[in-house]
Amino acid sequence: MFGGWLPLPCITSAWSPRIGDPGVLGWLTVAVYGVTILLCILAALRSGEREQRVFCALLALVLFPLMINKQLDLQTGLTEVARCLAHAQGWYEMRGVVKLWFVAIFGTGLLAAVFLAFFALMPRMARVWPGFLGVACLAGFVLLRAAEIHAFSFDLNDLLYKYGINVALEFGGIALVAAHAIRVLRRSGGQAARSA
Repeated sequence: MFGGWLPLPCITSAWSPRIGDPGVLGWLTVAVYGVTILLCILAALRSGEREQRVFCALLALVLFPLMINKQLDLQTGLTEVARCLAHAQGWYEMRGVVKLWFVAIFGTGLLAAVFLAFFALMPRMARVWPGFLGVACLAGFVLLRAAEIHAFSFDLNDLLYKYGINVALEFGGIALVAAHAIRVLRRSGGQAARSA
């Protein structure tokens, strides 16, 4: 049943890690992610509130893999692994159904995580809403990219790029997370000045 479980020659001939978007916008996006991660780390280190330290550290942890993936395009590698496995294991003809299930399960899990985070953060939402909303926008961006890549290639790509939905979600999400980190840093700076 699992003969040819991981067909490495197929995978390595179809995909290898390389810079996915060598253009200015690709590197600008990576730089914006990096600056925002640094802001989150600084906010986590400087905040006098334990909850904000933990929340900002979690924000940095969420953004880091997105930054790495922005240029390494790991989802394309995952797609190639699945394609090679489908050929090797004989379910290539059913790939459309598998892709649909993948996106449905991935999307449901992502949405559930956002809703759980919302309910967990509800008592503190007044203090963390920019960061939470930023992560929710990034989750929407990731979900749209998964749907675009894995299952619903019918004009979704054109729709996302034509109207800039993907760029708005990604840059808007990063900007909201950065705004949250800056807000925490300002608050912690004000607290330090008052206590001095």
